[in-house]
Amino acid sequence: MGQSESKEVSDYRRHILSDEEEESPRLSLSKIIHSMNPIRLFWSLFNFMWRSYLFRRLSTRSNESELELFFDHPLLDYRPTIRWIRRESPNILIILRGLPGSGKSTLGSYIMKKYPDAEITSADYFFIDPQSGEYKFRIEDLPEAHNQCQKFVLSAMFEKRRPMIIIDNTSISKWEMEPYFALASSADYSVLVIHPKTPWAWDVDELAKRNTHDVPIETITKKLNKALKKPIPLYYGWFLSNVASRDVMSCSYWLLKHCLENCMDFQKEFLGYLPPNASINQKKLLNSLISFYRPSEDNLHVTAKFVGFDIEAASKYTTRVEERLGEVHDVTLFGYTFSRYAFGARVRLNMESSLDLYDTDESFLPKQETYRINRNTRRSKGHIECPHLCPSFPDYMTGNTIYPETSKEFFHPNPGKGKRCHITIGTRHGSQPVNTGYDALRTAHQEEEMKKGEFKTWIVPDIGILRKIDFDLWTLYLFKTVDLHAMFCGY
Repeated sequence: MGQSESKEVSDYRRHILSDEEEESPRLSLSKIIHSMNPIRLFWSLFNFMWRSYLFRRLSTRSNESELELFFDHPLLDYRPTIRWIRRESPNILIILRGLPGSGKSTLGSYIMKKYPDAEITSADYFFIDPQSGEYKFRIEDLPEAHNQCQKFVLSAMFEKRRPMIIIDNTSISKWEMEPYFALASSADYSVLVIHPKTPWAWDVDELAKRNTHDVPIETITKKLNKALKKPIPLYYGWFLSNVASRDVMSCSYWLLKHCLENCMDFQKEFLGYLPPNASINQKKLLNSLISFYRPSEDNLHVTAKFVGFDIEAASKYTTRVEERLGEVHDVTLFGYTFSRYAFGARVRLNMESSLDLYDTDESFLPKQETYRINRNTRRSKGHIECPHLCPSFPDYMTGNTIYPETSKEFFHPNPGKGKRCHITIGTRHGSQPVNTGYDALRTAHQEEEMKKGEFKTWIVPDIGILRKIDFDLWTLYLFKTVDLHAMFCGY
């Protein structure tokens, strides 16, 4: 090994051993966007992509047939997930996470074979010499390498609009992943953090032999403890694709408008929800009423568990479900709730395997003081308008037709575990999405106590039956259910 090569390897070792790694510089999302000069960005990305091609050619040293035995992630072998991705093209950001030599690059190549339209990138690509194809690590260029990687992802999301993007970095430290979490949130991408499942993924001796950059065993050992601390999201749930989210949102707001048109009592109560000083345009009364609910800004989802900041409970749940991340499950939308706090879709988990993942408290009856109103709401992604209204769900969502005369379950659609399951469509200003779940719980409780003729009922032609369930809570029971498919992952 020549003298220059020894310096490069030494630099690489110093980078991985550095105790100041958490403070490595990175661009914020706003700075990345601000720096995107079109001509400069084009040549920068072209050069980066050429290096990425060379890097993938160099990575073929791994024995792929040996590694394939351990690629059993739902993205690769779970048929409902594969069908869903190919049919709905959801936005998914895949972060490969693991120590050098654990099989990340080969796993990334295998995912690319399964989904050829995906984009893959790595900070390592920056260190490939475009002429010779030789890997030359320079520690002083590391910040720029990560910035180029982030710019590539930004371009893939907002310019190329690639539905699947793979990041092949070690992603051991929080600072490495945070910029990509921010990008995913701003572009409505679901995130999957995937660890190679090779038998040697945590075996430092074997990793030292297998990694392609001659990283020594001492360096890998230093990284091991940090790598064992897996990232924990704020909550877990089933996330709809971007297309399905848009369709459900559009149809749901149309249904709200249709109910307001066909039930004057419902419309009158809605007027009472508005602030006393609200200006009402009588010519556009319905538009004023439906804009009472601010549409959800993120991809629609059903929450499985909110882990929050309870680290112990979060770790236990994460350990229990991590093998299931990426699975796509069936969800049935059968009705809606409307209250002065939130507008939500009521849904049912159709599979026992889904209910095994569902871990949300349903043991209490929400009261008025339970509801959460926060005047200091989080900053939105931009100006939010009511979605385009669509009078019918698309064919790929068509479910079963049911009527109260032929189904005893029509007014008791979800009595067991999962009765709190919901999708937040919109909330009033200052109201938190958790209030939608409280509405679902109150509705289920009233249904359990329901007696024939006890509640006022209105028929909404061709749509369903609208009932006033509580003093400020209405429920719409649909004649035709809506079949949805959603991926289980964290946020």
